[in-house]
Amino acid sequence: MCTRVIERVYGNSHLLNEAGQCAYYGRVAGCIITGNEDPGPSYLDAGSGGPENDFTNRNTTFLMWNLLHLVRMIKDAGGIPDHGDQRTLWDAGYRFDYANPEHRV
Repeated sequence: MCTRVIERVYGNSHLLNEAGQCAYYGRVAGCIITGNEDPGPSYLDAGSGGPENDFTNRNTTFLMWNLLHLVRMIKDAGGIPDHGDQRTLWDAGYRFDYANPEHRV
């Protein structure tokens, strides 16, 4: 499942928004993987203890709390500055405050 999610995210990473930036620009995401790498019951199986697991509940809560605050910080700041995230400039050789190793401008 994790591989499928990563492949989907990567598969759409070429998409650009109307400003020519990555479609994920200014977005926030997080992921928590729960499960058993060894044989045994899965998270939601009866008697697994998954939904009552304090470690999972704590870390899920912390992740969501941090994501929500990050979203609020980005929104309150009016977004993330677009300097350094312009695909057309990168494709033209511009490297945003770093020396261009290919000497293109």
